[in-house]
Parts: sequence; C-alpha cells; structure tokens
Amino acid sequence: MPSREPVLRKLGQNVRDKREAREICDSAAVFAAAISLWKECHAQAAANPTMNLGDSYSGIDGLMREIMRIATLFEAWSCIHVNFEELNDIWPYLLEDRFGRECLSILLPDGLSEFDESDCRRVAARLRLITYA
Repeated sequence: MPSREPVLRKLGQNVRDKREAREICDSAAVFAAAISLWKECHAQAAANPTMNLGDSYSGIDGLMREIMRIATLFEAWSCIHVNFEELNDIWPYLLEDRFGRECLSILLPDGLSEFDESDCRRVAARLRLITYA
C-alpha cells in the first residue's frame, strides 16, 4: 500500500466525505484506470466489427470524457470504501492491469454512460477488493 498511505495520513484515515475523496484522488490511479478501460474498449470494439465507439459517444473525444468520468468516479469511490491496508498490489498497477476488463464485464463498451456509483461496488467485487460497508 505504499502509494496510498502518505496521502491518507495527511488528511486522516477516515475519509468519508465525497468532496474530500475527490481532493485526495491519486492521479496515477485515475490515469491507470482510464488507460486500462481505454485499451479494453478498443480491444472489444476491434473484435466486434458492428461496434463503432466514435458513433456511440459522438466522437472519440466523447469516449475519452466518459472513460475519465468513470476512472475519476471509481477512484473517488475507492478512497471512501476500499481498505487499502489489505492490498497486496500497488494500487495504480492493479487498476492498469485489471480495471478495464472487470469494468467491461458488467457493461458493454458502447454503454459506459450508464456507469454510476452502484457499479463501483460491482467492479470492486470483481477486483476482489476488501471494502468498508
């Protein structure tokens, strides 16, 4: 848990406020989740010739915005709900390796606009994260 501990100690271990969680979001974790989801979206779209991500999001820049929204939402949610002390992996590396695949196991690449906070818990469970209630 080396990448998370200094940030949480600075603001206190009990992060329970959404605004505070957004303030301490680890930009490396947001980037790692976003790049993972970006790569997985394109891999699935390449395997499905009928899927056009640009059309689904009014351009690839729309897809980029949606991916960044999801990555930021998941990181903020994680700051409140994930027990980082129980992680055996470095948080951004875990997200880069697995977030995109697990996210798209519950949503299709052209349905990312439906991702909300309730999906964060589902993705966390698929990542086998230990969470607080």
